[in-house]
Amino acid sequence: MSLTIRPACTEDCRELAPLLRAADLAEVRAEAGLDGLEALLVSVERSEAAYAVDVDGKLGAIFGHRYVNLMANIGQVWCLTGHAMEKRPIAFLHSAMYVCDELLKKYGELVACIDARYTKAVRFFTLVGFQMAPAVPLAPGGALFHLATMRRK
Repeated sequence: MSLTIRPACTEDCRELAPLLRAADLAEVRAEAGLDGLEALLVSVERSEAAYAVDVDGKLGAIFGHRYVNLMANIGQVWCLTGHAMEKRPIAFLHSAMYVCDELLKKYGELVACIDARYTKAVRFFTLVGFQMAPAVPLAPGGALFHLATMRRK
């Protein structure tokens, strides 16, 4: 069993979109009103870098990062996952911890918006090392989201 991280491409977005977990879809619909493919394509396009995560040869996730405040050196991270990630959750967690440590060499702070209903994502980001602010209405529909932050030590 293996987990591989590689640069993401448009074809990865098309492949992952129908495989997204229901909670990932609900999150992007609540935050931006997008379907899975639109969310993946827009996120990859707006990212400084985006990566695909293969689990035993099957696409399991796409994640990326970008500056949200260049002057304050703040980077935003995002991740959308498919069911394949459930086969290797510990390996994915360790990989995410490593990636965030590497990103903190570039950015002074990382942020992410997490749908408060998506308890698995809240727990995952917390385990990676993010601090969760209390959930507040973020999207036009009033869905509650946490601002997750991680700072360079």
